[in-house]
Parts: sequence; C-alpha cells; structure tokens
Amino acid sequence: MTKYWPILPHPYVAFLDPGKKCLDARQGMAKTQEIVLSVWAGRGEDSTFEKKWWGKALQPVRGHLDPAYVAATGALGPLLPCNAARFPEFERLFDESFGWLNRHIDHAKCYGKFDYGDFKYFTASTTYMCHPGTKWGEMGEMAREGYWHNNERDALLGLLLYYFRTGDPKAWERCRIVARHVLDIDIRHHPHWGMWTHSYGHCYVALGAGGEPDHSWLLGMLVWAGASGDPIALDWALRCGERLREFKTDFAQADARTVAVFLHMMCQFHAYTGQAAYLQAARPAVDAFLKLQNPNGSWPAYMGNSKNSRIEGFVEHAVMALADYYSINGDADVLKSLDRALAYLYNESGAGYAEVGEAPLALYGLAILHEKTAKTQYAKFARTVLEKLQKEQNLSTDPLGRGDVMATWEIHNAEGAKGTGRPAQFVGQTRPLVPAGLLAYAQASLVALAVEENDLSRNK
Repeated sequence: MTKYWPILPHPYVAFLDPGKKCLDARQGMAKTQEIVLSVWAGRGEDSTFEKKWWGKALQPVRGHLDPAYVAATGALGPLLPCNAARFPEFERLFDESFGWLNRHIDHAKCYGKFDYGDFKYFTASTTYMCHPGTKWGEMGEMAREGYWHNNERDALLGLLLYYFRTGDPKAWERCRIVARHVLDIDIRHHPHWGMWTHSYGHCYVALGAGGEPDHSWLLGMLVWAGASGDPIALDWALRCGERLREFKTDFAQADARTVAVFLHMMCQFHAYTGQAAYLQAARPAVDAFLKLQNPNGSWPAYMGNSKNSRIEGFVEHAVMALADYYSINGDADVLKSLDRALAYLYNESGAGYAEVGEAPLALYGLAILHEKTAKTQYAKFARTVLEKLQKEQNLSTDPLGRGDVMATWEIHNAEGAKGTGRPAQFVGQTRPLVPAGLLAYAQASLVALAVEENDLSRNK
C-alpha cells in the first residue's frame, strides 16, 4: 500500500476559484512538482517521513566543484576563484551582493507556489514619498512598488557564477530556488515563449506580452540547464532564444536597451548553440549602434527615433553587447566604437563618472575586451569602477539595505535635524537590480585585474 504524506499545505488552495472549482492562474505558467520517495514499512509514527525530510535524510548529498577547476575549464567565461586575501574589498562587494539576495527572499516573505524564488522589484523607505502633484503623487505610492523583479539583470546567472567562484553550498540552494521560479513563472510557456518583463502578482497582471527583448535576460537559464543537466530546462531556454531570434524591428527606431539586450542574447545563444542564425540576427543591431553613435561616444537612449527625446542613455548596455559581438568576430569598427564609448563613460584616465546602477554591464564589457586584446587600459578602467562601487555599497547593520548601492543608511534631512538627536535610518530605496547585476556581470572583471597584477610581478 502506498501512502502519500504532504509535508506542506497544498500550494494551490489560495488560487482556487470556489465557484468554478478550478485553478485561477494565468495560462502559460508551469507548475513543476518534486516528488520524494521514501521506503517505509508503515510501522511506528506517521511523522517518520517528515522527520526524515527535515533531517535531510531524503535529500541528495551534493558534491561541490573546486572553483579553481571551474575557472580553468573556461566554460563560464572569465572567472576568478574567490580569494579574499587577493582582492578583499572587491570580494566583499560580491559577498555582500549575495547576502542581499540570500536574505531578501525570506526577509520580504516571498513565499508560496508563485512567488518563492523571486524578489520584490522595489522597496521604498519612509523617506521615499509621493507628494500630490508629482509624477506618482495621486497614486499614493510609486507604481513600481507593487510588482516583481522577474530576473532583471539575471539574478539567476549571478547566483550561479557566485556559487562556482566560491563553492558556497548556500549559494547553490538559492540557485535551485531561483531557477525553479524563473523556469516555471518568469517565462511564458504559452501561446509563445519568452521572459516576462515584470508583473503585478505573478498570476495576474503582466507588463507586456512576454518575451520583450529589453528584459530578455536568459543567459542564467542556459547556464542552469548546463549545470543541472536538466533537458527540460534546456528545451525551455532554447525555445525562448529561438522566439527572440525571430524578433523583427527597425533597430534604428528602437530604444538602445532593446537593441543591446537583444544583441547580447543573440551572441550568447550563438556561443552556446554554435548556430550561425543567431549571429546573423545580431548584425542589424550592431549596424544600428555603429550608425547612430553620438560624436562624444554615447548613444541616444531612443536611437534614431525622432519622436522621443535625444537624451543619452543605455551606454553601458551597448558596451556589454558590442563587447560580446567583438569577442566573436573581432570587427575592428566595433572595437573603435567601444573605445569611444568607454572614453565617454570614464574618460581617457579612467576617472570619469561611473553610474552605479549600470556600471556592472560596463565591467562585463571591460572583462571581455581585456580577455580579447590584453590591453592594460581596460583593466585600469575596471579597477576604477570597482573601487567606486565598493565605496558606495551599503554596509550598515540594516538587513534591508545592506549590500545594495542604492539604499543608504543616514540621518534623513541631516541639516534640518541638527540638534534633534534624530537617528540614522534606511533612506531612499533598495532593489535587487544592482546586487543581481554585480554578481551576473561584474565578477568577470576580476580576471583582468589578476592578469595585470601577474604581468606586473613578472616584469619586476
């Protein structure tokens, strides 16, 4: 006789329509289940199975690869095994970024079948107010407070790279949790494939149709498929990539973020599959960037679309994507474009302003360019940017903001609070964007720093 013993309440009860007696969930979501088998003769207490589960007797024992071996394979691109003695400040930058992600699933109570494994897109402090007459004032809150992160900047990729650099079992557990959520909930399975941009409530109100290029951060899915050996995960990731490849638009009229993320993904899927069709799809995006680059090295945020403002923007996104393309085919014009963009961002000395929210993408580009060209200047730029990021990272005792660079811990309106004894508090906002981006795109830059240090020591 077989007895089924649920160790948690049924996950769908809260989503059952009492009238229709069916699940009230968006079509196109997956509902993967894990079934655990335990041999039990039926004697003794009914709690035997649960005791085994919580005692981890039914969970597989996992070995962890030596980070030095992982790095040596080159399978994950430029990757330096964690060494706190070598780059203590920079390793702390990544450790604290992981800490933010590791805490926030539980801290924000992101539980349940549809939410567990994701992060709230935006958490505002009490100082982040929406006053009447301002953009969001009549709503009483900033509109983004209500929706989910949905793997923007590829938190899954970041957690995987951190795990393979450190061998930390806690990171692997987070990878498992986030991977299951991304594969089941954050991508659309029907009627077409693709990653959701964001959503209000994972089952209900989505932004867009799913699969929009500007939020198609799919690389973590490919890495997970390879690391886990899960053929279903690989099939789903490839379906998302194939649909994205069929995206047709005039890139000269799109926004630069759309062009960049599309180009980045086409290069990555080409590298993963070896299919020339991905590289062919990438070329029109490259041509748009080369044609529309501003004289100062930046790009218009809305490219050639005359209906929108001519503001500059998404330059770091373009650096990330064009570096990928250059690493594949070595196009000299692309390298010239990249050097102009980097001079715009950081000036020739590397001392320019680093926008902390976007800087991880530029660090990825610098890592790829240094690996391809061995030019010292790219490593110098990378060090300068990393130094700025680690100085601005929140290292307060506040569990909500620690590890982020957007969240600050300070006296609100310090000038007006003089003499009041007002204590420091969480100020501004905290989001998973920068911790995820740092882990997914900035860790590679440590390789450039290590190579340059080794070269200097050999030349002495």
